[in-house]
Amino acid sequence: MAITRRQFMWMSLGALGAATLSFERFGLLQALAQSRDYKALVCIFLFGGNDAGNMIIPYDDYADYALIRQGAGLAIPQSTLLPISVPRLGSRFALHPSLTGLQQLWLQGKLAAVCNVGPLIEPTNRDSYINGTAHLPLNLFSHSDQQNQWQTSVANGTGSSGWGGRTADRLANQNSSALPVIVSVAGTPIFVTGQTETPLAIAAAPTVPNAALKLDGFPNPPDMIRATSRRRNCSRKTRTSHLSAVQAG
Repeated sequence: MAITRRQFMWMSLGALGAATLSFERFGLLQALAQSRDYKALVCIFLFGGNDAGNMIIPYDDYADYALIRQGAGLAIPQSTLLPISVPRLGSRFALHPSLTGLQQLWLQGKLAAVCNVGPLIEPTNRDSYINGTAHLPLNLFSHSDQQNQWQTSVANGTGSSGWGGRTADRLANQNSSALPVIVSVAGTPIFVTGQTETPLAIAAAPTVPNAALKLDGFPNPPDMIRATSRRRNCSRKTRTSHLSAVQAG
C-alpha cells in the first residue's frame, strides 16, 4: 500500500520523537553532555585460561625464562618482546609482541599490572599450605569455584552477588542518570549481580547498541527508508499500470 508524503513525515517524526524519549529515558543524552571528568570502571573477566608467563616476561632475566620455556617450545624470542621499565623493581620486563596498545599505555603512565594475586583468605606460602595451617579458599584448584570467587570476592564460601553489583548498589544514589549504574555486554554473570541494582545486559559482540536497544513498534531509520522506497516504487508501478489500463479502455 502506498503512503502519502504526510504519512511518511508523520512516521519519521514519530520515530524520531520516540527515539529521543528512549534516549532520554536511558540517560544517553545526559551521558553525552557530561563534563570531561567522567570516568567508568571497565572490567574484563577471562573465563578461559591466560598464559600470564607469556604476557609479562622477564626481560633482564630472560635467560631464566628461556631455560624454563624453551624446551616446551613456549619461549618467545627476546628480540620480538616489547620492553617496559619497572623503576620500583630496578629491572625491565616485557610484554607479549601483540600487546603494542598496552605498551603505549604503560609508557604514558596509564597502565599498571598486579601480579601474583589470587582469591586467598589470608597470606599463604608453600610451607603453610603443605602443613595444613593455612586457611584456604573453598574448593581450591576448582576452576569453576575460583571463577565465582574472583567475581564475588568471597573465598571462604559461596556468594550470591558480585563485587561489581555490590559496587553499583553503593553508587546508585549518586547516579543522576536513568541509565543503570552497571552495564554488561556478556549477559548477567554473578559479577554484575547486586542486591538491589539490576544491570543493563547487552548481547555480546557482534551485536551493536542500536540493535540491542531497538524501539518496539518503530523500525530503525535505514529499514524504514528502504521500506518506504520499496512502497514508493510499487506505488509508481501500480499507478503506471492503472493509467495504461484506463487509456486502453
